[in-house]
Amino acid sequence: MSLTRINIYARRTVLLALAFVFSFGLVAPAQAQGLGGFTLESFDSQIVVHKDGTFDVEETIVGNFSEARHGLYRYIPIRYTKDDGRWFSMRLKVVEVTKLDAYEEFHIKEPYSIFREGAFQVIKIGDPDQVYTGPFEYKIKYQVDNALLFHDLEDELYWNVTGNDWGMPLGTVTATVAIEGINDLRQAKRVDCFVGPPGSTKQGCRIDNSRYDRVTFTATEALTVQIKFPKAIVNEPSTWKKFNWWLYDNWDWFLLIIPLITAAVLFHAWHYHGRDPKGRGTVIAEYEPPADLRPTEIGTLIDAKVHPHDFSAAIIDLAARGYLQIIEEVKEKWGPDKKEYKFKKLKEPDETLRPFEKDILKAIFGDAREVNLEDRSAQIAQVRAKVATKVYEDLAAQGFYVKNPRTARWTYGGIGIGIAVLGHIMGMIAYSVLDRPVAHIAFFATAGMFLLFAPFMPKRTEKGAVALDMAKGFKLFLATAEKYRIEWQEKEGIFEKYLPYAMVFGVADKWASALAVQAEQKTPGWYVMPGGQSFNAPNFTNSVSSFVDSAAKVAAPQSSSDSGFSGGGGFSGGGFGGGGGGSW
Repeated sequence: MSLTRINIYARRTVLLALAFVFSFGLVAPAQAQGLGGFTLESFDSQIVVHKDGTFDVEETIVGNFSEARHGLYRYIPIRYTKDDGRWFSMRLKVVEVTKLDAYEEFHIKEPYSIFREGAFQVIKIGDPDQVYTGPFEYKIKYQVDNALLFHDLEDELYWNVTGNDWGMPLGTVTATVAIEGINDLRQAKRVDCFVGPPGSTKQGCRIDNSRYDRVTFTATEALTVQIKFPKAIVNEPSTWKKFNWWLYDNWDWFLLIIPLITAAVLFHAWHYHGRDPKGRGTVIAEYEPPADLRPTEIGTLIDAKVHPHDFSAAIIDLAARGYLQIIEEVKEKWGPDKKEYKFKKLKEPDETLRPFEKDILKAIFGDAREVNLEDRSAQIAQVRAKVATKVYEDLAAQGFYVKNPRTARWTYGGIGIGIAVLGHIMGMIAYSVLDRPVAHIAFFATAGMFLLFAPFMPKRTEKGAVALDMAKGFKLFLATAEKYRIEWQEKEGIFEKYLPYAMVFGVADKWASALAVQAEQKTPGWYVMPGGQSFNAPNFTNSVSSFVDSAAKVAAPQSSSDSGFSGGGGFSGGGFGGGGGGSW
């Protein structure tokens, strides 16, 4: 496999990864946006902190729908960043959502759905088949875990009650906090509240601790409450529980082991099922094609692929062997002249031709004896895929490959593409929870391993490995023909006979330069150059190369410990909680 081929596969892998990353960016969720059409009158939150470190929240939201709406949504951040840049998640479990009935007598259960949008847990309230106008009152009950701050000398509830993203006045805001195990909250080391946008230290809120077992905060804008209390009132999470939380927040990093394991497995598979036998072990000059192989077959033996120039070389080879004539014409027009090519049938296919060569002649001529290249472009493009299939099958049947090289290559490539598609889906799920592309990277890297190994998995037999060494020796002869003049100088027609092979190897210009004098002694009759030009081997080779480029284009198939938060003076929007809401 040449570096050029490796680079092609590497570029394809990168492009595939970029394509998936681009599509991932297009579908990444955006934060839910409200449509307006409502006002808020009051927001009340009842918070009870339990000894096990969890706390219950019951929010009562009262307002008025000025336009027809299904209901409200409430989004609360559940992923937070520590001071050291790391992040972790709190746990939020919705228990119940209710709505005051039309007669304002009692609350009834209201439909709702829950989903993630990046760092937020979204609670979408309402029936999509019904809309409401007028006053409303919703109660949202949920339980929170991993949202208390455990310091060395004290513990802390630091909770953004309302969130700062409602886009409208909140009306009267109240929050009542009770802590199990504290009958008199005057034992608390600090009780404070803050209002305003995130980062604000404004204390425009009122604290009522007239009831010793609870404290009530009142404000008229976004509210954050802070209560510090003695150690041992609330049980700090065990090491095992913290470890489970850490696993929940970081499980995606373990996915990076997958591409490493995949690389090891694929290397093992290549070593035992893809690596070629040693062959002869040396490359010496060979004066004839190995095993009577045609140019297209040798090109496929080199890298297990039928390239466009391999296919075009088959047409040149058929012409050099007397089955057709190629006529080059130049059409004058404004700008650069345009070259056009015609084919003229010289003799019918016979038993000396390979099956794929008969297919090429049939595609070119059909029932005609003279045709234009462009007029037969569709037929030639169709037959290229058929030729490639037959060449792969024939080389395997003749014992040059263990099995069809395309099958081996496509098996691993197909697995890689499948992993990339599945990985994109799984990565989107992981991103919705963790908000980072680690899962995408892991799956794409795994897929990339399969795609990078795929071209190396077709395995040659010992016969194929020997033939490959001989093909390399034949290329050496064609590329350095001047050194071996005595071996070819008496062979009639050797220039045009071996020209298709030189094209497959990419050394046609060297072959033409070395044999210029001998080749010009007899002008090839199978290629007619325009305007009666006198024969010149290098110019002739350039013309043939131009034809090969044109034929290749025509034949191209269609695309297919401390939590890390400051416990200092405090500010609005700090700690946990927050978010906001809207209507839909």
